Amino acid sequence: MTKYIAEFRALGEHERINSMLRGSLLLMIGIGLLVALALTSLALLAGGCYSGPDPAAVAAGGPATLTGAPAQSFEVVRTDGRVDSLAHHRGSVVLLNLWATWCPPCREELPALEQFSRAYAGRVVVLGVDQGESASVAR
Repeated sequence: MTKYIAEFRALGEHERINSMLRGSLLLMIGIGLLVALALTSLALLAGGCYSGPDPAAVAAGGPATLTGAPAQSFEVVRTDGRVDSLAHHRGSVVLLNLWATWCPPCREELPALEQFSRAYAGRVVVLGVDQGESASVAR
């Protein structure tokens, strides 16, 4: 080690600066390569997470197995007290909107849903299900 220090001291000022710059440049290139390798690894790992359904999950009954299957029916109490269900609308196209009065985007989309419901009456059934609020609040 002392040999290298002695050689470094023996160099002229210009040569010492060039030597330090070369060392710094090599260090920056090395760091750049490590960062590029790390980012590439992360991209490959993340891409692998979203490259398609896991065959084991599909075999076990994952969401992909529901494609094309009828929605499971459930009952809800309407604001007028009557009971409605998806089974009541079987065979129809149903747009089911889950919403709540405390949700600003939900309130903003209601007029558009009402307009859509009127425009496509008889072709599409629009159902709005309020998330756990009383009928008086949901009206």
